[in-house]
Amino acid sequence: MIVPPEGELQFSLSDEAWIDVVQDGHAVKSAGFSGVKTCPGIRKSVRFKLSAGPATVQLSGAKKADLKVAVLTPE
Repeated sequence: MIVPPEGELQFSLSDEAWIDVVQDGHAVKSAGFSGVKTCPGIRKSVRFKLSAGPATVQLSGAKKADLKVAVLTPE
């Protein structure tokens, strides 16, 4: 994916899984997260502060075969 100039992205997942972002060959530490087991549709959200340019998003540890992902630019 290409990160916009604003540099912060939020990834929201429909179920449990790990979200990792790699940029310039290094794992990026999350800038914040939230999770609610009782919220239908969104189980977890994680924010990352990134540099503009390419980044790789890695999802792992999903407990279900299908996982919905939303990528947002937080306001």
